[in-house]
Amino acid sequence: MKRSTRGGWRRAGWLGGLVLGLGGLLVTVSQGALLGFQQAVPGYTLHFPADHAAHPAYRTEWWYYTGHLQTTTGKRYGYQLTFFRHRVDSSGPTLNPSKWFADNIYMAHLAITDETARRFVYGEKRNRAALGLAGASEQRYHVWNEDWRAERLGAVQHLAGDIPGYPLNLIVTP
Repeated sequence: MKRSTRGGWRRAGWLGGLVLGLGGLLVTVSQGALLGFQQAVPGYTLHFPADHAAHPAYRTEWWYYTGHLQTTTGKRYGYQLTFFRHRVDSSGPTLNPSKWFADNIYMAHLAITDETARRFVYGEKRNRAALGLAGASEQRYHVWNEDWRAERLGAVQHLAGDIPGYPLNLIVTP
């Protein structure tokens, strides 16, 4: 996992656990494994930039940015933009080719701290993958939820989100 104070990413495959009692013996089994999802285990070798893209075989992952900004007039802001993907069906769209089919749920959160005005504002979006409302590309780094997005553009990344009065539109260098 990585986290950068100037705009970075964070990804994890958090999967809840399930405890089963078997004849007095307690066994912990990953809920994701029971549902057919790949497990996040130690020893995985990361390959960038490919591993910035989505990993649909895992049940949950997220892309996380946080940073500080200062305008040319001296106003100071903090921001946090996160995109979450949670897969609810491991069978995939091949079993259901409908454009309304949604095997993933996407959530996004944007928070802005206006240090100068001493204000904290935030917004959230929740959508399913159906009809292109939200998604995460497997081929390249591009996640979106309606008009909010994070994507790789060559050596930089573009972040966009909007809370009334606080639009975020940044080009960041990882």
